Parts: sequence; structure tokens; C-alpha cells
Amino acid sequence: MPKKCLVVSIAILFIGLLFVPTVNVLGVGIEQTIDPPVINDILIEYTDISVEEAWTLLNDTSNGIQIPIDVRFDYEWIVEHIDTPAPENPRHHCVCEWSNVTILQEFISLYDGEEIIIYCLSGGRSLMAAEILVENNFSGTIYNMLGGITAWNEAGFPTIANQPPGAPDITGPINGKAGEEQEYTIVSTDPDGDDIYYYINWSDGTNTIYIGPYESDEEVSISHTWEEKGTYIIKVKAWDYYQAESEWGTLEVSMPKDMRSDLLSQLFEKLTQKYPILNNFFFQQTPAHLIYGTATYSDGYSTAGALVDVMSSLGTLSTSVYSGGNWQVDCGDPGPNWPDGTAFTVYVTGCCGHRGWSGESSGIVSGGYNDMGNIVTYPNSNPNAPSIPNGPIAIHVGDSGTYATNATDPNDLHEIKYKFDWDAEGSHDYSNFTEFVDNGMPASKSHFWGVPGTYVVKAQAKDEYGYESDWSEGFTVIVYEDNTPPEVPVIDGPTSGKKENECTYNITTRDSDGDVVKYFVDWGDGNTTDWIGPYESGETISIDYKWACKGTYEIRVKAKDIYEVESGWSEPHTMHITAPEIKIDGIYGGLFKIHLDISNVGDGIATDVDWNILLSGGLLISGENTSGAIKDMAPGNHITVTSDLIFGISTNTIVSVYANIEGGNIDTMEKEASILFFFILM
Repeated sequence: MPKKCLVVSIAILFIGLLFVPTVNVLGVGIEQTIDPPVINDILIEYTDISVEEAWTLLNDTSNGIQIPIDVRFDYEWIVEHIDTPAPENPRHHCVCEWSNVTILQEFISLYDGEEIIIYCLSGGRSLMAAEILVENNFSGTIYNMLGGITAWNEAGFPTIANQPPGAPDITGPINGKAGEEQEYTIVSTDPDGDDIYYYINWSDGTNTIYIGPYESDEEVSISHTWEEKGTYIIKVKAWDYYQAESEWGTLEVSMPKDMRSDLLSQLFEKLTQKYPILNNFFFQQTPAHLIYGTATYSDGYSTAGALVDVMSSLGTLSTSVYSGGNWQVDCGDPGPNWPDGTAFTVYVTGCCGHRGWSGESSGIVSGGYNDMGNIVTYPNSNPNAPSIPNGPIAIHVGDSGTYATNATDPNDLHEIKYKFDWDAEGSHDYSNFTEFVDNGMPASKSHFWGVPGTYVVKAQAKDEYGYESDWSEGFTVIVYEDNTPPEVPVIDGPTSGKKENECTYNITTRDSDGDVVKYFVDWGDGNTTDWIGPYESGETISIDYKWACKGTYEIRVKAKDIYEVESGWSEPHTMHITAPEIKIDGIYGGLFKIHLDISNVGDGIATDVDWNILLSGGLLISGENTSGAIKDMAPGNHITVTSDLIFGISTNTIVSVYANIEGGNIDTMEKEASILFFFILM
């Protein structure tokens, strides 16, 4: 009888526990929560799109607004870039600058969260740019336009060259008092969104030169004071980052005359006309203001009869060169009367018809002085050495290749032309000069070589006044005659592996001419290893790679020799990347313990699988937290693990379990449990 009572009492207690709140030994309700593990397994990637897909995206704002970004060199952008409809015109950010961490972070800050379409010439540099952004946690959407502007042109989509800014708008007071500062606002729009610089001529003999850079459409405030009464025309011109020049923007302003002063002037003028002797009493007579100097042609011949243009921000004056190369310019009386220190440039033209000279000449002015004997600044200086010429590095005998360069001139308004030396480290072979182009703009020449060999190409710049730069650094070109491409490479290595595990592959090819070779590897996952080498013909090389995602990939390799002649692609080498995947099948109660069923539903071996069983809520004396690890689980395997000994009283204990693979996936599950001493009901 006592045993039966004991069983009944236990049963009543158990039933009661199902319907009453859990209490602790002090009679206070227990509420306990757990934050489950959170794993952020999102990998920001980029998406390859065709030029047709890019065109569709850019023409339809219902799918969002995409910003096209050209990652090529400056000179490539200037010559031609894709043309797209508003609202987002193409931008330019050269990936060549992203090795500078500051520039890269500025780009990321500017476009973070945006949708961008990256493109280059044919796809190589845009792929590199996309990978750099992924590796640096760019949070926007990245589209990589396959084939670049080359494919864009082949598809017949529009392109455009760099466009100059619009003529600046000038706003501000059109009337004021001489001697008082006036404030004006200038603004210009650049169609390409480039930064803008401004040059301002106040028409009183002063200028504000090259302020900036400012953003397109950014309003710029600038002040000026006219010391003399009169009417003036403010002239403003804009340049973009690539030296494209706008038309002048103008605004006429007036500093009113003082009427009382004007009446006194008229009265005094009448007195001096009637009594000229007053002029000698009140005025000191001075000769007209003169600027003069010497000019000679570079071959030493006389410049007699040539024309000299003296150009300054204050105006342009012309004269004839006198015998012996001496020249002078009468600025007039009063004329512009250029003050000491005025910067000017002198250009000698059209001399000595019997010698056939016309237009530009090689005349150089040796100096300029005003009539007070003080030197007047002559600011012209040589252009900077051009960039290394860019063009094909290997070319067949008799085939023509085009080579481009660009340079800047410290005198920003000067135009520049270029010539090339096609054999700069040999017997020299000079081209004619190109046409003049704006400062900083590229120009090109085409050339072919008739004899096989290695040639060094250099470039030189000359400004419109005959000042020449130093020669650029050399660009090596290989000219070949009879050449056979390398054989199709052979690739050997594993055909299966695990995600994130590095695999090693051996690659080899032969070149029948014995040339050294380079290799280009396509790993089949959108990533490539770009032209590594050179290696000897027949040499076996090893290269490592790891895949980030499971799947089946086809590896291909091609080779090229020193003359840039490429082989065909190798036969695809199939690689199957496996990855385990952990799954929790269920949680079960019973006597003293909780059981956790874990399966490997992936296609790779799972190693070091961590698991955890955590109980929260209720009166728990033991078994609240149990952890463990499974060393190995083959694909398809099923393993049951158990908790430590559990003892307590509860009707609402939460059982939280998880299992995860380091570097792999995680699976979690929760269930409610009731605990009666040593019995767990779920």
C-alpha cells in the first residue's frame, strides 16, 4: 500500500507540473533565454554580363539605376568610351591606381551600396577590378561586362569621346563701386561628370588662374575688386580633368563714375586745351610703353621681316622683327601699358618668303624688357616627357602597328604635338610630328618594320612655340618573320578535391621555334590566372589553386610565345570540388539523456564536426550544457550523440542544439521539453 501511494503521488506531481509555472526553490518564477549562434555565410560576388545585357540594364530604370565605370587608362577613356542614356553617364576610375589603398577606399566609399557595371578594353582589367572590390568588402552590386568596349563596338552600341565642360555661367552684381569687393558665383557642367578647373579674366589686367578642382555643377564663389571706374567684361573658361576646354562664359559689369569728379575732369580738360602750358606744369611727359627683345631661328638665319606676336593675358600685340633679330612692341599711349612682371609668350611666324617659311617656325625669343629696363616674365617652359608609348609589343614583319603617347605642358593653354623614334636604341628612325592636340591629350602614329629584330620606341613632345620635351622612356617591340605558335598545352593534376583546399596542377607545352612561353589559365569558376612566365619550351611548371564553392569545373590553359602568338586552348581538365554538409535529423528524449541525430548529406568527408546541446528554463541540477566533436563523417553517414546526465524538474525547458563544420555549414534546431527528475519528455 505505501508503494502504490508513492506511485500515485509521483503521478499527481508529474501531472501538476504540466499545468503550473515552474518555480525555483524560493518559489520565484524562472525565465531564461538563449541567443542562438548566428553565422553570416554571405559571400559578396560579382556577376558576368554580356554587352547586350548591359545595354538592357542601362536603358531601363525599372530594374534600378546602374552606373557604368570605365577602369582603363586615361588616354583610352579620352579617345572613346561607351555612351549610355541618362540618368547615369559613364564614369572613369583607372584600376591601375587601386594599388593605392587610399584611392581604392575613396572609390568604395563613393559607390558603396550602388549597382555598378565595370568594363575595360576586352574584359581582363574589369575582371581584376571586380575581384579587388569583392576582396575589399564592397557592399554594392558588381556587374562585369564581358568583352569590354571591344564587344560593345562589335554589337553596334554607341560610343563617345571625352566631352568638354559647358561654358561657365557667371552670376553676381553687374553694378558696383570701384575699390569695393564684389562676389560672383561661377558654375559649369561637365557631360562626363569630370572635375573642373577655372580660368578667370577680370579684364582689368588681372586674372585668377586655374582654380580647382571642383565637381561638375558645383557652385564656386570668388571675389574681385576693380580699382578703377569703368565697364568690364568678366570672362571665365573651364577645363576638365583631361584638359578639354570649354567656350568662354562672360558677364558685363559696370563700376559707375563719380559725377562730381567727372565734371571737374571736363573743366580741367577745357583749361588745358585753352592753355597748353598747364600740361607741362601738371603732367610729366613719358614715352609710350615699350616691350622689346631679340629673336633668332634655331638654324641661325636672320629673322628680319618676320612677324612677332606677343601674347599675354592682357591681350595680343604684333610687330615686325627688325634687322638682326631685334624687335619691339609699342603698347600705345596709354594703350594696355603692361606693367612690369606681366607674363607673356612670343611667337615668331611668317618670315623671309624667299626661304619658304610660313606658319609656325622654330623662332625662340631670348628675352623681353619694358622701357624701364626691367625684365618682363617669359614663362614658357618645355613640355614634360611623354608617357611610355603604348601599342603592340610583338608584330610581324611588314604589319603596321599603332603607338600612342601623351604629355602635359606646364603652360596649360599650349597645344602639343608628338614624334616617335622607332629605333631609339639603334640607328634611329624618326617619324613626322603628329597634328597638334590639346595639352594632356594623346596622339598616335602607325609604323611597320621591314627587318626582324627588337626595337625600342620612344616619343618626344613639342609645344606650339617650338619648345621640346625630353624623350620618353622606351617601349620594346619585337618584330618577327617566320614564327610557329606553341603547341596546345597539357594540364595534369587531381580531378577531385575539397572546397577551400589548395590543389596543384602541372602544365607544359613546347614551342617548335624554341621560344620561351607564357601561360593563361581559366579555372572554370570565372577566375583566371593571367599570363604567367616566361618559361622555357618543354619546361613543366606547377601552379596552385583552390575553389570557394563545391561544383564541377573545367580547367583550360593556353600558351603564347615571346612574339605574342598564342596556341589553342587545352582540352578541358574536369575538376569536381566536394563539400560536406551537416544536417540535424532530430532531437529525442528519454531516461537521463537527450539524443541528437546528425547526418552528412554532402558529397565530401566532414571532419571535426562540433555539436552542442543546451537546456534553458526550469529547475536543472545537472546536464544543462553538453558539447563534443565528431572527428570524421563520410558522405551519407548518420551519427547519434548524447548529452550528459540530466536531472531536474521543468515543464517548459528549451532544448537548443547545433552542429557545424569549421569553414562549412551549421545546422540548428530547438524543441521544448518537460523534465521529471531523470525522465525527459519531448
